[in-house]
Amino acid sequence: HFVLPNNTVFELYRYLLWCCKLLPSSPIQEHYRHAAKQVIHAYENNPDRIRLIIRRAISDADWLYIR
Repeated sequence: HFVLPNNTVFELYRYLLWCCKLLPSSPIQEHYRHAAKQVIHAYENNPDRIRLIIRRAISDADWLYIR
């Protein structure tokens, strides 16, 4: 399970884009890159909500490491 050092939305975005590179084909990578851009919530300012978004996104991305 991955943990972001500073729990920032920007770090989450970079992590999700990095995860997309692990996917097998370009169309799949592009689909999940687009999804990552939609889920970031760049204008969220509630720290508790940001932590929840980060935990959920990392949990959803963890399946890439199960292979």
